[in-house]
Amino acid sequence: MLPFGITDLEFSLVTLVSAFVGIALITGLSRWVSARLLAAFALGVYFWYFTDTLAGANYLDVNSGFSLSVGLVSLVLLFVVGLSVFFGVGGGIFSGESAGATGMFVALLAALALGIHGMAEGADFGFTASQTPSSTILDAFGGLAPSVSWVLHKMLEPTAAAACYVALTGHGNKNASGRMFDALTLSVVFVTPAVVGSIAGYFTPINTTYLYALGLGTSVYALVSVGKALYAPVAGNQSWLSMKVAAAVLLGFLFIFISALLHS
Repeated sequence: MLPFGITDLEFSLVTLVSAFVGIALITGLSRWVSARLLAAFALGVYFWYFTDTLAGANYLDVNSGFSLSVGLVSLVLLFVVGLSVFFGVGGGIFSGESAGATGMFVALLAALALGIHGMAEGADFGFTASQTPSSTILDAFGGLAPSVSWVLHKMLEPTAAAACYVALTGHGNKNASGRMFDALTLSVVFVTPAVVGSIAGYFTPINTTYLYALGLGTSVYALVSVGKALYAPVAGNQSWLSMKVAAAVLLGFLFIFISALLHS
């Protein structure tokens, strides 16, 4: 067993710093890279994120067929609830006026939407920490490569929220400290569910399949929020724009794919 306080603090700090670095990199790159290409990169990351979360949700128990089992119905309902609640609260994303403070609200919702699945990961972390015979986090979770994989995942997963922030807030009017504060705020919102999950999982076993199903539904809001930037009007003819978008999508996918390889 790893000690609760120190272990959870280490988990929280590593996850928060990783998320902050990822979000800050996206907002920093927006000075040179268009919001459209940053959104395309985030979309590539999301493709893997969605399938990974779907697997964690046991594919909503689709293999049981039309059995209408408690498990299948519960998983599908959680997916629907997650999707419905976030679209109900953040429906302003479809307004042509979703910028400034409204844009920041949408970006925060996107960060939370992406972070919900982290509650399941946190619960798994907490349970393992409470049961392992190992004396260090690195030993308990497979060594250096899986730990690096976690850091990279937490850098990449919130990029949709960061790209949404870039596209909707008009952050170019803010100074560096203002942008860093916003990046930190997005990071805290994204990481909080994972921290809550790690605390709960340390003290009691949790069936994380249902948390993944909820997170799968909420994450669709982040997809839509960042997808808006892909279709922003283009001034003049931009040669090879579609190929640049494709390359950005591929780059995002490859980055998180390589991160997953480290965990294999």
